[in-house]
Amino acid sequence: MAHRVEWLLCVAAIAGYPPCAASQQASPDHQYTSRAYGWSVSYPPGWEVDSLDPEFVRIQQPSTLPFGVVGIHTAVGVKVGSLDELADRWMAVEQERVGFQVLSRRPTALADGTRALELVNVLGTGTVGKSRKIFVLIGDRGFLINAETYLDSFPTLEPYFDRIIKSFTVPNPVSQAFAADVVDDPPTPVSQKAPPYPPSARASGLGGRVTFRIIIDTLGVPEPESFAVVSSPREDFSEAVRAVLPFWRFSPARIHGERVRVLIEQWIDFAVK
Repeated sequence: MAHRVEWLLCVAAIAGYPPCAASQQASPDHQYTSRAYGWSVSYPPGWEVDSLDPEFVRIQQPSTLPFGVVGIHTAVGVKVGSLDELADRWMAVEQERVGFQVLSRRPTALADGTRALELVNVLGTGTVGKSRKIFVLIGDRGFLINAETYLDSFPTLEPYFDRIIKSFTVPNPVSQAFAADVVDDPPTPVSQKAPPYPPSARASGLGGRVTFRIIIDTLGVPEPESFAVVSSPREDFSEAVRAVLPFWRFSPARIHGERVRVLIEQWIDFAVK
């Protein structure tokens, strides 16, 4: 996993910010949805979203509050067996830094019931930062919601952090795949391994076309679990196609320059030559 958690706190001390008004707390929240990775989050009025990097979206406080930021990291193709392993990998760099100390680590869940892991830690000496992290693992996708500020400012920002964290959801991945005809840049094949010809069909001189649908993820990799046959003359033809899909690669589909998952329809002809 190429991602690492970056500590975003400024070095200079920040002080003198007025507490938020009760009316601001009651204002309706805004919503941001990542079209690249399918997650959604709500955030308070006045907070700003930086989504230039879809793999690391930042939500930052208004100038009326002490410095604080919620970073949402996404990693695709994660090969871990548990939430604990995901957290350990993501924390490998930060835990080596001066002043790092875990205050708590416990299992938790998102608002929709999705299992998660919460870790609260401090970091630094002198000017100390405090961070609340939520790790989520869905299939081969890892998510980290990282809410951080200075130790002294944490009580002020904690209600805002809690609102943002509790609003985070990752809907059913299949529902977040776009149709190929609505994306700006559809996926194009980079490499496609040919399926093996089933021996019994070849010996009998049988052929035919397998038409199927499959989701291509944001890295251009087919998602095998999404494979669905539209039509096929033989089951062994369908299984031969299914077997080679993990070796196929595409250029990622994009909407407004942002990579998205896309559902495509393909066909393969089997013909004895």
